[in-house]
Amino acid sequence: MKKIKHLLSLLSLCGFSLLFYASGPGTTKHITKQQRVGAEFISACKNGQTDVVKHLLDKGVNPDLQDNNGVNALIYASENGHAEIVKLLLEKGAKVDLQYKGTNFGFGTTFEWTHLLTITNEGATALMIASQYGYTEVVKLLLEKGARIDLQAVDGSTALMGACAKGRTEIVKLLLGKGAKIDLQANNGTTALMWASLKGPTEIVKLLLDKGANLDLKSGRLSEVGWPNKSEGAGGVTALILASGGSGHADAVKLLLDKGAKVDSREINGKTPLMVSSEEQGNTEIVKLLLYKGANPDLKDNEGKTAIDYAKNDEIKKLLTKTDNFKDNGTITASVPGDDQQKEKQDDTITSKQGHTEKGIKEINENERYDLLDLCKYGFVRAKGTGQSITNINAEIQNLTHKKIRVVIKPGTYFVAGDGYQNMVSRKEYAFTLNPLSKKHIDVEASCINAALDIPEENENFSGVSKVPDDLARFLDACAKCNSMVVQAGVWAITDDYTGAEVQEHLEKSMNGVPVGSAVSDNDIAEARKILKRLGIKTNL
Repeated sequence: MKKIKHLLSLLSLCGFSLLFYASGPGTTKHITKQQRVGAEFISACKNGQTDVVKHLLDKGVNPDLQDNNGVNALIYASENGHAEIVKLLLEKGAKVDLQYKGTNFGFGTTFEWTHLLTITNEGATALMIASQYGYTEVVKLLLEKGARIDLQAVDGSTALMGACAKGRTEIVKLLLGKGAKIDLQANNGTTALMWASLKGPTEIVKLLLDKGANLDLKSGRLSEVGWPNKSEGAGGVTALILASGGSGHADAVKLLLDKGAKVDSREINGKTPLMVSSEEQGNTEIVKLLLYKGANPDLKDNEGKTAIDYAKNDEIKKLLTKTDNFKDNGTITASVPGDDQQKEKQDDTITSKQGHTEKGIKEINENERYDLLDLCKYGFVRAKGTGQSITNINAEIQNLTHKKIRVVIKPGTYFVAGDGYQNMVSRKEYAFTLNPLSKKHIDVEASCINAALDIPEENENFSGVSKVPDDLARFLDACAKCNSMVVQAGVWAITDDYTGAEVQEHLEKSMNGVPVGSAVSDNDIAEARKILKRLGIKTNL
């Protein structure tokens, strides 16, 4: 009896229901040897005890064994990334597509897809679980054994949707490479592209769009109260609406618009992408992108409200009332470029149509020096760049006025890359003068940000300029005399939460294909840490 109680205690600590091991609530006397073995097997699959699993399988334990919650051994092993156990189970004949049969088991945090889906988990498979958790090797094993890639759970969700929702880029590539259907819709109409546009890395959005994902599919009525409508009965959203609302996903908005997404698409309450991007504090950059593509600020939703009625941000209100500044010239950037037609009409007064704001530029004074960001924002210059390496960018600055302009590029000015490349941020201050209606090229010492994306290649074009967050700007300003690798280490620590080891691994050098160490030394890491600590910027470097 003592041994049985001890076993039950251990199992309870492992999170198992006692009902699995007893014939009824509160009883222990009818536990059989078979039940104890089953408990040991499930526990071993869940906790990565490969030797125990192999031993019990060799003894004839059913590889498809389920616990009292209806969760099978393969799902437990896949949920926890135990590739060797998954392989053992499959070799012993485990059914690769065996679905979870219950409705009340939560797989840890696997299914915390907020706002749009109420996941019951019923019908989930090992492939769905592994895809969301990001266990690439497990996914490969399951696919090699013939896992049905487009199998849908009871709520209609798929492995691809889960991978997109959780930002698992490599798994998305795997699933697409194996022919996953891109435009399958869950029961409420949501698609993989919707999930990627809402939460995933820009690279995933691009992968789906390059495979031909339908831009304009709409969801059905969504079950939860909340985003993007702040009211019950939300539904009919497109990928663009999802990318535009909430905290926003500006890079996804740009990709979707470049691919031809309908800029004024409406959800069932009549709201447009412009309306949801203007809500609460709003997302200024997304509002600019939408206005450039011709979003109509005068459209009304079902309550008779326009975008400006939802805007609580003064800058967005001004943008919405000055829409003659936003003419689509074929280029969408994260800044406000000048308009060629406007340039020809300008005279020596050079008053911006944007008007004067507290820190804005009303007219050009040839004796003053202006920040490149402000000049772009108010339509006096246009800026773009060409990547040279991880440490340099060649910037082209075009004066759209009839006046001479003195320009400064400050540390923390970043050039916005396209096609899934890292953005480049200036590390030092540069001052120069632009003659009227002229172009100037300048080499800018820069660092890459967004380490998860590819490093820009030479001649990679950048589409505009914007400003980095305050912490990054402060760090760059403090590193004016540092070498480029010190700066790069700190930048990736801030933008991508990299550790020192991850920075060094990301910039590992090789000779004839053989690793010969990192371009970032231990001293570089130590110096970056010292500066970050002095500035009070917390990172994992």
